[in-house]
Amino acid sequence: MPQWQGLSSKRARHDGAREGRGAFRGDGIRTGTLALQPVREVFTAPAPDGVGLEKYDETVAAMLGMLRYGSGLPMHRIQKLQHGFRIPLPVSTQWEILLEAAGLLLPAHVELASRLPRVR
Repeated sequence: MPQWQGLSSKRARHDGAREGRGAFRGDGIRTGTLALQPVREVFTAPAPDGVGLEKYDETVAAMLGMLRYGSGLPMHRIQKLQHGFRIPLPVSTQWEILLEAAGLLLPAHVELASRLPRVR
C-alpha cells in the first residue's frame, strides 16, 4: 500500500513533492487600529519587525519583466494565473510596478546601450 493512501487530500503527497505555487507570493499583514471618539484620533499599531514599507518586493518587478518580456506572457494571463492562486495582481498594478522599475533601470540601460558597437 502506498505511503500516501488514507491521508487527507492536503497531505496526500510524498515527502519530496513541492507545492504548486503562483509566480508571486503574497503575505497580508493587518495592523490593529484603535479609534477614540471623544478626541477623534485613530492610533494604528506598528508593523511587525522585518516588514518593509514597500508594498511589493523588488523581486516582483524582476519576475514580471521576465514573464512579460522574457517569456512573452501577456499581462492578462499573468493576472488570471495569480487570481487562480488567490493573489490578485491586476494588469494596472503590473504596469505600475514595471514603470517604476523601468525608471530605476534606465541609467543601466543607457550605459549598456552606449557600449554596444555602432553599426553603419
